[in-house]
Parts: sequence; C-alpha cells; structure tokens
Amino acid sequence: MKHIFLMLAALAGGTAAAAPVVTVAVTTAMNPDTLTALCRASETLTGVITMRLVVRGVPVDAGFDVKRHFALDAAGQSANRTAVRAGFARLSDFSACGIAIDPLFFRRYGIQRAPVFVLHDAAPATADASCGKTEAKAVVVRGNVTAGFALHELRRQLIDAGETYAGWLPVINRVLEENLP
Repeated sequence: MKHIFLMLAALAGGTAAAAPVVTVAVTTAMNPDTLTALCRASETLTGVITMRLVVRGVPVDAGFDVKRHFALDAAGQSANRTAVRAGFARLSDFSACGIAIDPLFFRRYGIQRAPVFVLHDAAPATADASCGKTEAKAVVVRGNVTAGFALHELRRQLIDAGETYAGWLPVINRVLEENLP
C-alpha cells in the first residue's frame, strides 16, 4: 500500500501526503445499481488513485427513533435494533469496496444529498471543532453521475483552477488516459 502512495506522489510531483484521494459520499437509499457501479469503479481504480465510498452514519430505515431509544419499551428497542441490522445488511452487499461511516466528511464538505465526489488531500486539514468544516483543498462534483463523468468534471475543474491543483492534474489525467473507470 505504501508503494501505491509513493507512486501517486511521484505522479503528483510531491510527497506522499500530496497524493489526492477521491471520496464519494453515498447513502444506502441510493439505487443499488448506482452503488454497485461506484463500488466497481473504486475497485478498478485501485493502484492508480484511492477512491473510497462513505456514508454519513449508521444506515437505518425510516422510523428509527434515535433520540428516545432507551425510553422505548422492549418492543420499540427491538424494532430499532432490527432497523440497524437491516441497514448494515444493505452495506454488506457492498463490502468488496469497503463503504465506511464518516459523518465528519459530510460536515467538512457541507454534504446534504448524495452522491458527491470530492477530490482532496489524503490527509485533510484539521477540522474546526465547532462545526467540523475546514478550508481543506478540494474539488467537488455533486449529482447522480457516473464515476467516469465525475472524473472528467474533476479534471475540468482542476484545469480551470490553474496552479492551485497543478500537482493533482497528472494523476487524474493518468486515470482518464487508461480509460478508468
């Protein structure tokens, strides 16, 4: 794994910390075909760029009563546990790409709806303790688009930004030149 980051760093013209990552904010409520396509894209990109999928929190169905769980009777608590198990079961269908739970990522980039593709530093800046947002260097594509479209749009935004993200452009160019995904 260390070799992958070093290779990306060389392509990006910097150190291992400069290698960009594509993180895709998703939800378990998304169309399963869309999640499957994003999962496959993540696997395809392995070795070229890191692409990870994240959800905001524990995946639960509508009706889960988070604020009053312990005040509920045994049947209500059981229903809540069943909702959590069902949510994790949906995530297990996509275990090959390792969807992670990362609520801070959603706060950091102000994500309210998914999917959102974010190209960012592998180690983003420390979050503001009051709201979880940072001034981290990032390029964002919002909307229900394919990973390929998002990568092309990220490339366009990198070109438009000029020198600000110049070190990341070779990595995205390589991904697109190799027709990934």
